[in-house]
Amino acid sequence: MTTTCTGRYALRRKLYKELSYDERGKPMHRRALKAKKRAMQNSLCALCADLLPEKDVVLDRFEAKNGYTMVNTQLICRACDTVKQERLRFTDGAPL
Repeated sequence: MTTTCTGRYALRRKLYKELSYDERGKPMHRRALKAKKRAMQNSLCALCADLLPEKDVVLDRFEAKNGYTMVNTQLICRACDTVKQERLRFTDGAPL
């Protein structure tokens, strides 16, 4: 019985992970896209033009349904992402 439960859990976890990849793409793909965007934007935030930190930057999509592509994304700082999310009412202003 334990083996069956463990197998089901592993299958559910694998399915969850694969479905999230369908939505967001594989982590290595996003990491490479962030590096290309950083070079294209000269390490500046696309919205406020401040220098982007080494970590904690957001790969923002113009149209979510179009996925993470070079033409559909911009690299922005966390502060600009928070403002944008609040403006679009995706968050309630509470810390994430």
